[in-house]
Amino acid sequence: MALNMPSNASGSHAQPVISVVTAVHNQLPYNRLFFDSLSRCTYYSYELVIVNNSSTDGSEKFFSDNGAVVLDNKENVPYSAAQNQGLAVAKCRYVAFLNNDICLSPQWDRKLIEYMEDYNIDVICPCGIENMETPAATRRAMRLWRYINFIQRFRIHAKIAYDDRSLRFLLRLMYGNWEQYTATRAEKFRRFLYSGVSGYAVVVRGEVFKKVGKWNEDVAAADADLSLRMTKRQVENGDVRGFMVAGDVFVHHFIRATFRTELRRSSPWNNLRRITDLYSAADLRYLDRPRASVIIAVYNHPEFLEKVLESLTIQNETDFEVVISDDGSGPEINEVVKRYHKRFRYPIRHVWQEHDGFRKTLAANKSVAASRANYLIFIDGDCVLHSRFVERHLRRRRLHTVLSGRRVKLDEETSRALTLPDIKNRNFEKPLFHGKGCERRTAKYGVYRPYMFGPRNLAGGNYDILGCNFSVYKGDYYSINGYEERIIGRGLEDNNLCNRFKAAGMKIVNIAYESIEFHLHHSFDPVPHSRETVNEMGNPDRAWSATGICKKEIS
Repeated sequence: MALNMPSNASGSHAQPVISVVTAVHNQLPYNRLFFDSLSRCTYYSYELVIVNNSSTDGSEKFFSDNGAVVLDNKENVPYSAAQNQGLAVAKCRYVAFLNNDICLSPQWDRKLIEYMEDYNIDVICPCGIENMETPAATRRAMRLWRYINFIQRFRIHAKIAYDDRSLRFLLRLMYGNWEQYTATRAEKFRRFLYSGVSGYAVVVRGEVFKKVGKWNEDVAAADADLSLRMTKRQVENGDVRGFMVAGDVFVHHFIRATFRTELRRSSPWNNLRRITDLYSAADLRYLDRPRASVIIAVYNHPEFLEKVLESLTIQNETDFEVVISDDGSGPEINEVVKRYHKRFRYPIRHVWQEHDGFRKTLAANKSVAASRANYLIFIDGDCVLHSRFVERHLRRRRLHTVLSGRRVKLDEETSRALTLPDIKNRNFEKPLFHGKGCERRTAKYGVYRPYMFGPRNLAGGNYDILGCNFSVYKGDYYSINGYEERIIGRGLEDNNLCNRFKAAGMKIVNIAYESIEFHLHHSFDPVPHSRETVNEMGNPDRAWSATGICKKEIS
């Protein structure tokens, strides 16, 4: 049944309605805490579908008395089977599959659905201690929770009775004031979107199951299985998009509470298979998330792209994917991509758009949306990379920080003489250290000196970004809405992006002498300069652009 809408929701917000599907097996204290947070924190009207797996502690009556639709099973069926049961009766376009051992934050549903609409995302999750904004933040949160959760583990092991007040006490130890903590995060990580899966809370457009199929009832890791199929479909067909995580929507997960309370010995659980038994090695690669996405801006010049891709094959750091951001090149570029497709750890993504003037900004935003990693490195298709280029960008990465390097400008003769064997054997790196074959004022940037500026440089300064050599966290890129797509023409698109990064309070850190690249000499194609467009727009005093990845103005 649809419950009453909160008083803070206006009439225009009556739709869309969301179906909440939750499987339960006993655990009444968790169920009480879950329902309390659901009823207090959900913005839209919703229907609650409870799949009751033979509970004996009063959980069924508790949810029935609170107006939920309860589906009864005679045994404790696996997670995926229960989700499909709930999906079969869900009536709404958006379906939220929520664990019962979670605590929600205010307006979780409004934000997630808003992002799904704004960015055309099919599957989205909130963040939590298992999937924070950075790997380091995740490790810190998990370490703290292991210490705090020792109290609950001791109660369960000693078979000491507990109630929802005990669980609230753990939340206070972990976060202090829950509402204040989630509100602070919501402000700090506003529209901070990144790739990831939070299996304990997944919001899905109902129609996406027609494309990728329902929850796989043969596998134990059902969330990983759905993520694999979604990613494969996105790469091969491009008609779905997910999974994404919203950094400003925080949900606490008590983590494997069901497995701690009692053993699952029913036959359905015993028959579940490992995901590695169901898929080929090639398909299992879709489960791996690269550490970085190297986004290469390209328009024609296949001979240059070949050298750039060759330099990417010799990187010391190999855990990255390549995304070709193609502004309408001819078929020759596609032939180069095919030759290098299997030479990387992850398949190359080729994001192509019809050429209609210099539209690097639009191509870049499309490529970011198609990328799988949570750290983005932007380069141009005419820049050969030092073998430690990717390594140094990843080594120096920081949250709310943009790293920018510089380039060595090769002369025409040296650019022509640079061959693929030279790149493969790394012969091209050393001779240029002495300033031979390059523009004299840029020769110094070819000297690899990783600690040239020392730790003080990490504080940032009044630097600008170089469009062919900068990197940033995906969430930070989304938080300012990416490149300004109204800028058509070459020249100032990177300046606009840099100014908006600064307006958002982000640091610009110079990593010249670390992220070394060599620019191949060529004449520029005659395209209009973007100065006139930028002058009409004026200098951006706000970080957000209403014509970026999301075509929407926000306050």
